[in-house]
Amino acid sequence: MSEVLKIKGTVYKVSQEEIKSEKFKKREVILEVIEGTYKQHLTVQFSNAKCDLLNNVQQGDMISVSINLKGRLWTGPDGIEKGFNTLEGWQIESDSLASTQTNIPIQRQMGNIEAAFQEDAIRMMAEEDDDMPF
Repeated sequence: MSEVLKIKGTVYKVSQEEIKSEKFKKREVILEVIEGTYKQHLTVQFSNAKCDLLNNVQQGDMISVSINLKGRLWTGPDGIEKGFNTLEGWQIESDSLASTQTNIPIQRQMGNIEAAFQEDAIRMMAEEDDDMPF
């Protein structure tokens, strides 16, 4: 995929940071997106250094999130192979944050996002040999 994928929606919920291992932590935001007449709730995961991008995001904020679509296969103990998809967030643009002051820290945090993304990609590739589906 060469084009940048973006999701625009209203923040429904921001999770607390979850530390999965000493090399991997994640945080999620659930966006409420209106698609035609139907409301969708999409979960976007932020990992490692990118978790901090959610520090100033609050319920009710209208944001656009740049994502990478990731997928992997996992074979369960029953021998059945399953596919899992993850929307991995790497940039946030605020359309209407609840507090105008929150826009400044988000912009500062995004300054080194490309370097952080490369570090996270290397870490995630090393962790893909685990036996967990997520």
